[in-house]
This record gives sequence, C-alpha cells and structure tokens, in this order.
Amino acid sequence: MRYRAPYRTDLINAAMGAQRLTNTAVAKRAGVGVMTVSKIRNGKPTVGYVTLKRVVEAIGLTMAEVSTPKKDTPKRAVLA
Repeated sequence: MRYRAPYRTDLINAAMGAQRLTNTAVAKRAGVGVMTVSKIRNGKPTVGYVTLKRVVEAIGLTMAEVSTPKKDTPKRAVLA
C-alpha cells in the first residue's frame, strides 16, 4: 500500500520548479536539512508540521494552499 501525503506535493514541486530552486537552496532558506526537503517533495509522512510549514513558507506558499485536496480527489462515501 502506498502512503498518500496529507499535503500537495505537486504544488510544492511546481513552485520549486517555477522558481528554479534546488533542495539545497530551500533547505538553507528554511533552516532544515536537504534530506528533509527531499522527504517533503516525495510526500514522506515522517516530517513534522512545523518543519513542513517552514519549508512551504521558504518556497513562498502557505499551508492553506498545500493542505487543500486536489480537485480530482474522489470523496469518501458515507455508509449508514
């Protein structure tokens, strides 16, 4: 079973690509390690909220933007 990140890795990766930012540059801005940025970009669940927030803000995004589910995400059915 593949884990699905609770945040939008596609937006994080797109913002980094648009700004031509490397993992190293973002890590320096956010004050975290390069592997931490890599884990976030790959959607690993081992990154804490505060660390994620620091990286997201270093890229120029907000937590509200990356926390929003994708539009094409299927809704869960409520079973009675």
